[in-house]
Amino acid sequence: MKYIKFLFLGLIVSVFVSCEDDSNEPTDKELPTITKISPQYAHQAYDFGDTAYFIVEFKDNVALKEASVRLYLETEETILNIQKFPNAANYRIDTFVIMNDPRFSDLNFDIKAIDASGNVALQSSHIHLR
Repeated sequence: MKYIKFLFLGLIVSVFVSCEDDSNEPTDKELPTITKISPQYAHQAYDFGDTAYFIVEFKDNVALKEASVRLYLETEETILNIQKFPNAANYRIDTFVIMNDPRFSDLNFDIKAIDASGNVALQSSHIHLR
């Protein structure tokens, strides 16, 4: 009889253990933050020959998995693409493009940050050549 009680108790304990939540869902739901320092405006305009600076700061409460800046034409042709994998809570991209191509009359500017839990933050804007 003692043996049956221990067997029954073991069965109950194993049922409770197997019912625990084993989901691998990340607990970090906070999006990374993107701070665009330059260009300053969403529709920044430059004169032919100007230097356009692209300075972006990325932050996350845990760690950034990816930080990227992409500048491209309306035809989707990429002019600038910087993709980094910092594995740090803070990161900064600081670069420039000389606005000396008539095709730069209307450029799209995308910024993306992905943290270690897979949370994605995006920003988009445009720059123009006068």
